[in-house]
Amino acid sequence: MSSEQTSEKRDPEEAQERALSMRLMLRMAASLGGYKWLVFVGFIMVCICAWSDMQVIHEATRLIRRGVPTQGSIALALVPLAIMCVINRVFGWLQWVITIFATNRAMAIVRKQFFAKLHTLSKSFFDQHKTGWLVARSTGDLAILQEFMTFALMMLGVFVTITISALYRIAGIAPILLAPAAIMMPLVLIATAKYKNHMTRIQRSAREQNSRLVANMAEAVRGIRVVQAFSRQERNLEDFNAINLMNHDTEIRSAKLDAVFLPSLDFISVLNITMVVAFAAWLIKHPNVTWLATPLTTADVVAYVLYMNVILWPTRMIVEIYSMAIRAM
Repeated sequence: MSSEQTSEKRDPEEAQERALSMRLMLRMAASLGGYKWLVFVGFIMVCICAWSDMQVIHEATRLIRRGVPTQGSIALALVPLAIMCVINRVFGWLQWVITIFATNRAMAIVRKQFFAKLHTLSKSFFDQHKTGWLVARSTGDLAILQEFMTFALMMLGVFVTITISALYRIAGIAPILLAPAAIMMPLVLIATAKYKNHMTRIQRSAREQNSRLVANMAEAVRGIRVVQAFSRQERNLEDFNAINLMNHDTEIRSAKLDAVFLPSLDFISVLNITMVVAFAAWLIKHPNVTWLATPLTTADVVAYVLYMNVILWPTRMIVEIYSMAIRAM
């Protein structure tokens, strides 16, 4: 077996087994250079956006607590809601512009460093790696890296802000109301851990096979005159189809995993809301339980249901962040 074949066989295996490296994560952050501070500012802004979303729920419950308002008081009560919506959109727009600018500038630096690095590699490296493979990895991987830089911190900011804010506000209504969350969150964590373990191998295998697919096509186009001169069209088509089917099978495995995991999260969310509503109804029916300092009001129940509804939603973002990180490694 040639060194090129050995390298191609070993690379997918190493890609599938390699753990998510914090060192590489820090190197990606360092590749932002001075622009990482702009990305950090964008992170703060997305946290403000998430906070304003939670404030909308808070202001809505305040309206309910006031009872039946007059016409003038309705207009006055809607002012805080309007302010929160404006804050959300303004900071959301600023975060998007700042993050896109910073990551695009950072990727220009990374592409320059990558091109410079290619000129320092030994000849044996280029003998062991096809030109098409290098082009495929450089274009595809850099695009994924840019996607990770752009969206990962944004998703992390939304997850942290919404989760902490929602749990804090629920505890402010009555600490006992956190009981359904204590039951549901372990289920979410278990499902996410199982998904992570399987998706790590699949995502890295899919990335490697996609690179081989693009590399094969690039090499075929570059050598099309030789292929036609020696009538190797059928042989090349067979080789391409073999790689194409492997890539197809891996993508199907990834889709099947998503088809199991994401509906499972939806089921947990529905189960969570069912438990929340049933628990809140029981507490209203039994206002004198020792767990409650004061009886629950209608506004408390509405706020409780809304907060619990949004707690599990950011979990999808954590899954997306992990998936991006795996592809960017």
